[in-house]
Amino acid sequence: MIDAHHHLWKLSRNDYGWIGDGSNPAVAPIERDYLVDDFRALAAGNGVTGSIAVQAAPTVDETRWLLDQAHASGGLIKGVVGWIDMTAANASDVLHDLARDPLLRGVRPMLQEIADVEWVLQPKLAPALRAVTDLDLSFDLLVRPPHLKAAHTLLVRHPDLRAIVDHGGKPDIAGGMWQPWADDMRRIARNTSAYCKLSGLVTEARAGWKTSDLLRYADHLLECFGAERLVWGSDWPVMLLNTSYAGWLATARQFVAPYSAADQMAVMNDNAIRFYRLPMRPA
Repeated sequence: MIDAHHHLWKLSRNDYGWIGDGSNPAVAPIERDYLVDDFRALAAGNGVTGSIAVQAAPTVDETRWLLDQAHASGGLIKGVVGWIDMTAANASDVLHDLARDPLLRGVRPMLQEIADVEWVLQPKLAPALRAVTDLDLSFDLLVRPPHLKAAHTLLVRHPDLRAIVDHGGKPDIAGGMWQPWADDMRRIARNTSAYCKLSGLVTEARAGWKTSDLLRYADHLLECFGAERLVWGSDWPVMLLNTSYAGWLATARQFVAPYSAADQMAVMNDNAIRFYRLPMRPA
């Protein structure tokens, strides 16, 4: 089983912004270091044999640190999704330099933190996007529902961009949101080749959530993207704000339980290998 989306962080690095300075009570329960040994113990206890570590800070330094952690993981972390300043004049050069490390599998701008929901469409990003494609790297879309229309435009404009929508597009499950999220996700699935991550839903749910609270959203993602373009991820340790690692894993398995064994394996393992071009064979 592949965990296609988790984080590592060391707060003394002081480059996260959203966590680490004690100023945000919402993340206080996870405001400590989460390192390779912590994830290794979780993986061993939950049948995870490989993973993708995803950036949590908007710095190239953190990307290099994550690559070091991946190399120190004994083969557990199969790839890293990092960060570059996509608007910088040297963005392409920076990405080519990072990509000399074969464990770099993609990049992720933190679009959900950008007030301009059409930021990703600015022409200044074209060289960086071209470099992502030329290097056969992935592009993780960390977005909220207001960003989905621009994401669709981007993917139609760049059909060769190998993209994946993180956390199901982050619908406000606690608030009962359905539209326009549902239609926008369907449009992305129908009109583009993008994948989607079955991750992060518990973080958008209310405290004390039940599986039935999430089922409608998971079913919609499965209907839109099919088992062949949906990829499971934990979003650890962020998901610890609302459940345990084992709790989210068990819930996700319930979502795919009605599907064939091959489709379940696709969501929980094989699709991550194919999408991120991991050096291992699907089951």
